[in-house]
Amino acid sequence: MNFLKLFGRDKAQDQILQLNTKIQELETAVSKTALNTSLAGIIGSNWIELETSRYENAYNNNYIIYRGVNLLSQSIAQLPIEIYKGGDPLDSEFSFPNFDLQNPNAEMSFSELIYAASIYFFYRGEFMLYINLEPPRMSLEPVNPKLMTRTTDGNWRFNNKVNIPKEQLIYVKFLNPDGDRGLGPVDVIKDELVTDAKSAEYQKKFFENFGKVGGTLKDTLGLATLDDMKTLVNQFNQSHGGSSNTYKTLGLPKGIEYSELAQTMREMEFLAGRKDIRDKVLAILGIHKAVFGISDDITYQTQKDAMRMLWQMTLKPQAIRIQEKINQQLMNPYFPGYQIYFDFNDVKELQESTTEKLEQAKGYRDLGYTLNEINDYFDLGMDDITEPIGTMRFVPSNLVPIEDLIVLPEDTKSNNNSNDNSDLDTKIVKIVEILDTQDNKSAKLDLYARSFKKTQRQIEKKMVGKLGKFFSIELGKVLSIIKEQKAINKMDINVLLAMLDNLLEADKEMLAQMMLPLYNEGSLGASGLAINSLALSVPARVDDAVVAAMVNKIKGISNHTYNLIRNQIKEGVSAGESVAEMSNRVIDVYKFNSARARIIAQTESANVMNRTTDSEYKKAQVSKKVWIATNDNATRDSHRKVNNEEVEYNKPFSNGLMFPGDPNGPGAEVINCRCAFAAIK
Repeated sequence: MNFLKLFGRDKAQDQILQLNTKIQELETAVSKTALNTSLAGIIGSNWIELETSRYENAYNNNYIIYRGVNLLSQSIAQLPIEIYKGGDPLDSEFSFPNFDLQNPNAEMSFSELIYAASIYFFYRGEFMLYINLEPPRMSLEPVNPKLMTRTTDGNWRFNNKVNIPKEQLIYVKFLNPDGDRGLGPVDVIKDELVTDAKSAEYQKKFFENFGKVGGTLKDTLGLATLDDMKTLVNQFNQSHGGSSNTYKTLGLPKGIEYSELAQTMREMEFLAGRKDIRDKVLAILGIHKAVFGISDDITYQTQKDAMRMLWQMTLKPQAIRIQEKINQQLMNPYFPGYQIYFDFNDVKELQESTTEKLEQAKGYRDLGYTLNEINDYFDLGMDDITEPIGTMRFVPSNLVPIEDLIVLPEDTKSNNNSNDNSDLDTKIVKIVEILDTQDNKSAKLDLYARSFKKTQRQIEKKMVGKLGKFFSIELGKVLSIIKEQKAINKMDINVLLAMLDNLLEADKEMLAQMMLPLYNEGSLGASGLAINSLALSVPARVDDAVVAAMVNKIKGISNHTYNLIRNQIKEGVSAGESVAEMSNRVIDVYKFNSARARIIAQTESANVMNRTTDSEYKKAQVSKKVWIATNDNATRDSHRKVNNEEVEYNKPFSNGLMFPGDPNGPGAEVINCRCAFAAIK
């Protein structure tokens, strides 16, 4: 380079003015471009335009959005579904005549369908499933909301070609207060995503050039023209630009100084800026960064808590919204009476922490509740403790006994040297007087009702297990007899039915022996509660007459089962079915029985207790009684209306029953009743 030719000594001030003018022109040109573009221009000798993808494509080029949206969608898609008819769950193999919910279209399972629609939901803010009614079968298809436009009449148009009535679109959206379409999470952070994309592209260009930000050449003497500086920069870049020429020796003419820009990649905080944007993306998706393991201080417990929070605050609420819309827009119009529900039971993040449960149980223990009460309330799954300690309540040591607060009159205090119990008796009388001065009638009734229902639920739970075991054993015996037949026709159907009748008749005794101890337990518990409520000094006892009647009645289940089996076999023979097909019919009968086991157990456990209670009250010649209803949505109106109703003991309540579970009452008033009643002294 000929430096003498480049720099002259004449007209220096004019050249400086010309240089300043050119610099101002250059600054004006730079100011018209985006900041990131001007930064890119610093990297090399030429301006480098950054052609950043629009934020709408963030799912394709932003790994956090891709991973986050997939995590949310896959989590919801993995949830099993249950189909209910009324309040009863249906078998997992159940399907509708013209629609298969498990495989809603020819290319997708239900899980894949929910996954695809959820991707759009968490990315674009709208969940859309098209209900295709074209024959031969109804189907569901996921729809990309970007291709949907809403018409003025509220219907939809797909890709400007296909009209979709609003009744045929299952539509869930993130609420957009400023518009009628769903607000996509990505839309909320679009500016940050553009900045992130430009930063990523800048870094790419950066490493394609110097690998570090270049420096500046400065004319300290003010003798160089703008053309002189451009020529010098071009020659400088040819000699020293690129990674292969880094760290070469540099020679500069007099008056020219080279300064390396102080900004490095770290100092420009691009990495910190991108982390900030990443955290905003995760926040808008509702995902803690611990879920992705992108924090320096992640522990196993932190990650567990993060997943639990994700399910509780994001996934489950959104899954329920989707479930409700499917029921509202698909099941109610096209399959009335049926509903679908996501099953959250196997989601471990939603299951109650064993540690937390035990901590709560310990708190109840410290309050004085018995071990058996705690086991029942928290459903710890342990057997009740039969030893006295299982039913003993312990008062916390920091509580002062009430007798220590009672100041007895001087004339009632006994001599400290006396050996009689007059002092203790006086204290007890005083305690009773204090309690009786309170309006504790409702409290006593409430305590009685809770004790009654607790005992009843314990008996019910055991009965469900016994009935389930009985039906399982009996089904095996019935199938064994049926499968011994090579074929079943009208000629030998009577022989087969006679064999089954004999089997079920013999099994009545097995059922009676299985249920007898539970009837005895329920009767004994009810007797103890009734006697205690009357303050009688007699021991609790099993009412043999009540138990015998209940045992005899429960045998009727076998008669009902036989009638169901007989009808199914006759229908199968008429239809020309094989032995295997008729076996499936019998299996369905016992599935129905198993579903009824809880209803039977609830009815029987309550009945044996209420009938025993009635027997005890009659023996004590109680004069009045009060109905105690279970006040919830499942309680019959006729039972809710008589709650707290008091009548003469030998008179029926206004619903026509002598007491809950009255054996002379109609089935509609007795079956599945959970009410109780108590004596009024």
